Amino acid sequence: MATLAKPRAETNGRAPRPFWAALALSLGLACLAAVAFAQTQAAPETAPKAGETAQPVQPVQSGAPQPSALDQAEASARRGEHKTALAAYLALAKDNNAQAQLKAGLMLDEGLGAPKDCAAAGEWLKKAAEQGLAQAQNAMGDRSRFGRCAVKSYKEAMRWYLKAAYQNNSMAMRNLASMFNSYSLGGRGGKIAAYFWAVLAAKADPEAADLRDRIMAALLPFQVEQVQAKAAEWVPGKESEAIDDLQQKKTGTGFVVGVKGYVLTNAHVVRGFKFLKGEMSGKEYALTPVKIDDEADLALLKMDAAGADGLRLRAGPGPRPGEPVVAIGFPLRGLLSLDPTVTTGAISALSGIKNDKRFLQFTAPVQPGNSGGPLLDQSGNVIGVVTLKLNALAVADVTGDIPQNVNFALTLEQIRPFLESGGAGALSAPSAATLKASEIFERSLNKVMCITASNEESDRKSKSGPSPKDVMPEGG
Repeated sequence: MATLAKPRAETNGRAPRPFWAALALSLGLACLAAVAFAQTQAAPETAPKAGETAQPVQPVQSGAPQPSALDQAEASARRGEHKTALAAYLALAKDNNAQAQLKAGLMLDEGLGAPKDCAAAGEWLKKAAEQGLAQAQNAMGDRSRFGRCAVKSYKEAMRWYLKAAYQNNSMAMRNLASMFNSYSLGGRGGKIAAYFWAVLAAKADPEAADLRDRIMAALLPFQVEQVQAKAAEWVPGKESEAIDDLQQKKTGTGFVVGVKGYVLTNAHVVRGFKFLKGEMSGKEYALTPVKIDDEADLALLKMDAAGADGLRLRAGPGPRPGEPVVAIGFPLRGLLSLDPTVTTGAISALSGIKNDKRFLQFTAPVQPGNSGGPLLDQSGNVIGVVTLKLNALAVADVTGDIPQNVNFALTLEQIRPFLESGGAGALSAPSAATLKASEIFERSLNKVMCITASNEESDRKSKSGPSPKDVMPEGG
């Protein structure tokens, strides 16, 4: 007889426990397989090949560049974390980073991030300036100009400002313009120099336009036009290059003496140059040296074609202090005027520096380019050869004051024997008449010439003019 199966135990409608365990195991294995499949499909290039070892996953690199140490230091400074910024700048400065040297110097100068240290600030600023950083050069100029943690020196300030200005640093240009304008350096020529640098500063920085316009108001229209033309030609460049250009050419003044076409000028105008050219009354003359005396600072030249009779040397009593004088010459050739200029003044002393009797001291304003020109009395007779002017910057460094119109001329006692030894028969005349400066100027026009001394043969015939460096005073 068949046996009936036993009924299953009651499970309240649920599957037995072994069922759930088997299901969980199968689902887990399926998930692992799915994940492995997805990985091989999504990045097949990363899947290791047979026999290869799986490589570790590399972190994702950001495309943004990492900030430099200098950038991080500047960021700290912007956040006001001065101590952190200064430490970073100093670390970079020791590695000769010019920007870091500048920033460290400025922070130490202002006492940011550390107690104020003028000496250390100056050392870092100078290092940056010597590496050619224009902002640092301008800062060095400020220290010398105002005596800020440094010896006050206008000459040194000019030197640093020029270096920065030749790199088109507008602040240095403004400082140069301000110095020439405010301190009256170079007399009337100083205003010309001030305007020149102010024009350039305004081109680089519109905020300098007000300074430019104030200086322009003190100049004549033709001076404004000529300076603007010269500034339009200027391009930034190394100061040394401008100095080299200047050494290739020099302009001065000379005047005809005697009746044989001799010209008298200063030795320092022509010494060391191959080619000499004279321009007088619209004509050009080739000039040949006859005699040069460096100790007396006189040079005798010969024109290739005889012109009018020369200027007369004064005969009779010598000049006296307070006596009116007239100076004629070609200062700042091409920047002021192509024509000769005339200035008036008086004899202030019958001796030069340290009571040197070879010179007369006079007050008629002169500029670079006047050297070698005649100093005339009220009769239009020669009483001296304009030779030098007191270096205003050097004197200011010593005395703290800027001298005005302290100029010197070689006396007749130096001129006459020199002309005789050179074979030039000078003409003489007594000083009896009293002429106006305009009359003296007109009588001398065909006897005073502009001399161009050059090492470039092309300058025998071409017109010449100064580089921007020519508007600097002596010692500048």
